[in-house]
Amino acid sequence: MATATKKRQKPLPGMEQPKNAKIEKLADQFVTARDEWQALRRPMTTAQDKLYVAMQEAKIRAYELPDGSMCEIVTGKEKVRVRKPKSEDDEDE
Repeated sequence: MATATKKRQKPLPGMEQPKNAKIEKLADQFVTARDEWQALRRPMTTAQDKLYVAMQEAKIRAYELPDGSMCEIVTGKEKVRVRKPKSEDDEDE
């Protein structure tokens, strides 16, 4: 997901220049990655909230999906956790 990057303001004459350009560049990369992650997180949170409401309305605390995944309401929180089924490799450990 591409987001518009903010243009950096050019240093003004007579003003102090950045002390560490590498740190600024890496910080900008981090902010961009964080913003992209948060944009992807919103639909996930909305879907999680809808699942929670549906499970509450059906009075279901845990539900196993056909692929073996488990949907469970987290006790004490208005949140649902969906776990993938354990693979055969996981069971050997």
